[in-house]
Amino acid sequence: MNTTMDAQNLVRLHDAHMRHQAWLNGETGGERADLRGWRLHDRCLAAYELRGADLRGADLDGADLRFACLAGADLRGCNLRGCNLNGADLTDAKLEGARLDGARMSNVKLTGVDLSSFCVSKVAMLETQILEAIQEPVNALL
Repeated sequence: MNTTMDAQNLVRLHDAHMRHQAWLNGETGGERADLRGWRLHDRCLAAYELRGADLRGADLDGADLRFACLAGADLRGCNLRGCNLNGADLTDAKLEGARLDGARMSNVKLTGVDLSSFCVSKVAMLETQILEAIQEPVNALL
């Protein structure tokens, strides 16, 4: 499957997002967003409601995810390098193997996230809520 963001795939992304909203609302015809392996680098997904979405292995390098709701989302193996996650909700998100090098993460909610399970360097984390995150061993932040 070609997952680059040409016009056809932008329509597919919009449709997947709309079906996901219906799924979240318990509406007929709704389904969980399955964006596994999609190339979404440099896309503007600011304030997207992707709670519980499957984004395993997606390429979100440089994406704008400001204020996105990714609570409970499966982000295992995602490339989140250089993305803007300021104000995002990552509560209970699965981040094993995700790369967050150079990501901006001010005011991010990380409650219930295993901080030892993803790779980061040079991350800006101002006023990020990590108090209730699982923090063993904290070498993930080095």
